[in-house]
Amino acid sequence: MRSLPGLIRVEGFEVQVYGNGRAILVEEGGREALVPVEEYEQRLAVCLTEEAPTLADLRQHWIWPDRRRELLDKLPGDGAAVRLVRVLREQDECDLYDVLAELGYGVVARSRAERAAAFSYKQRRWLKGLPGRAVPVLRAVALQFERGGIEELETPHLFDVEEVVQAGGLNALLGLPLPPDKLIQETKARLLAP
Repeated sequence: MRSLPGLIRVEGFEVQVYGNGRAILVEEGGREALVPVEEYEQRLAVCLTEEAPTLADLRQHWIWPDRRRELLDKLPGDGAAVRLVRVLREQDECDLYDVLAELGYGVVARSRAERAAAFSYKQRRWLKGLPGRAVPVLRAVALQFERGGIEELETPHLFDVEEVVQAGGLNALLGLPLPPDKLIQETKARLLAP
């Protein structure tokens, strides 16, 4: 982020700081216009709830990379606008999912660390139902979420991460009733559960 007197640049957007308020420089009808941050957030929220009417709909979009990208593409400013809001709200420790959940549905944003910690105790029953060798791997996967958000669980190198390897890696998930990719999808859904 680069600062100038009264102007900051965030995620490719120019944010004008004036008195007690802030405005975002956006293009409207081929012309540049300053839109107060609160109005911009409201526009984002309206568009979001048109595309995903409920929090459950948002969660279903969010756990699938292609559906998430499609949703972000339909929002003003694509994903960059949501990242801008995350910075302006000082929610850098939150996944973009939580920024949107707060913005569109009034749900208090939770940090990635809070979600990863809650996973172990809120999903205790689900984890107990899995073969023992899978549990430490899925807890290590949850720690990857804590480090970088949902995208960290979608990298082809997830099972090469030291903590995941030490917990048993991909081999610990092979031969289970659910294939590894389905277990990761289920883990993502449970990490984002209310």
